[in-house]
Amino acid sequence: MALRHLTDEQIQDFLDGNLSLTNKSAQKHLETCELCQEALEEYKKLHLELKKEPGFKLPKRFAADVISKLPQAPKLKSHKNYAEILLVILGILAGLSAILYFINWDPIVKTITYIPLLQFEFLFDLWISAGTILTNLKINIDLLLLSGLTLLVISILDYMVSHYRYRSISPFR
Repeated sequence: MALRHLTDEQIQDFLDGNLSLTNKSAQKHLETCELCQEALEEYKKLHLELKKEPGFKLPKRFAADVISKLPQAPKLKSHKNYAEILLVILGILAGLSAILYFINWDPIVKTITYIPLLQFEFLFDLWISAGTILTNLKINIDLLLLSGLTLLVISILDYMVSHYRYRSISPFR
């Protein structure tokens, strides 16, 4: 069985003393193979030069100095932005006032006056009254659902956009 060339890892381990070439075929291959001998000589030179290298020591404050030179992550804004809260409340009030402006109040007032408040069947009458109100107002349920869905999508997109601003871009999170 022919022995393949020694790998770089095997040659380096041999030079480090971690691997002994007890296998006679491996030793014989190393003695006869010019390619493996060249690799061994190159690694021997490298090991000698690395042993001669005195190395260097970093100052004690090296890590602190490097960290101090890194750009600081932007400070997160507080979620309590009172101007935004005020604008949201004003927007809700404006929307409700626009809705209330276009409602015909006559059927609602008539229905409320017919609700018997002191009778036992109050809940049943209230259910019927709600149905009467919706019928008299001629509310388009499809339009109402589409409007609600649109508002839901807008609020989800707004949430995603507004919360993206507060994310930290620091890789050290």
